[in-house]
Amino acid sequence: MSTDPEMCEAAVKLGGGSANMPIFISYNHQDSDFVDTLAANLVRAKHHVWMDRWELNVGDSLTSKIEENLTGSSAILVIISKNSVESAWCKRELNAGLVRELEERQTIVMPCVIDDCQLPLFLRDKLYADFRKDPDKAFSLVDRSLARISNPTLSRVEKPEFFTDFAYDWKEKDNKYSE
Repeated sequence: MSTDPEMCEAAVKLGGGSANMPIFISYNHQDSDFVDTLAANLVRAKHHVWMDRWELNVGDSLTSKIEENLTGSSAILVIISKNSVESAWCKRELNAGLVRELEERQTIVMPCVIDDCQLPLFLRDKLYADFRKDPDKAFSLVDRSLARISNPTLSRVEKPEFFTDFAYDWKEKDNKYSE
């Protein structure tokens, strides 16, 4: 989170802190099929998701874009698999999330286990969504957990409201269309 006073004031005016920021998904690209399904379901559940393959463009700096979104996200879903626990990049993203938790004193890292593998040491005391046994139950847990911190109606108008002012005088003096 920014410590810039103007940015903090703007965040408060928008409804407070990181609740308006996207959900960052940390994963190994070998798990893309699972992550694509998870991300699509999160979007259907009206969560604002940031995924590298959706957001990065040719020429973008990988490290700066990922760092920017890791530090600005409402939550970090860490996909735990045989692939991710061996990935140096995934370990760095996890460590960044854990540091944020210590600094901000709130839950940010939310583990989602998709394979039988050794959980990283600092995730062992956390409740995790277990997609191995019951994917629907695990998704419900993730959805409910994210609903506490994210704003599902952010930037969406479900039912636009239109108001018509019938008190307007269409017969104004200078209106050439009036009688």
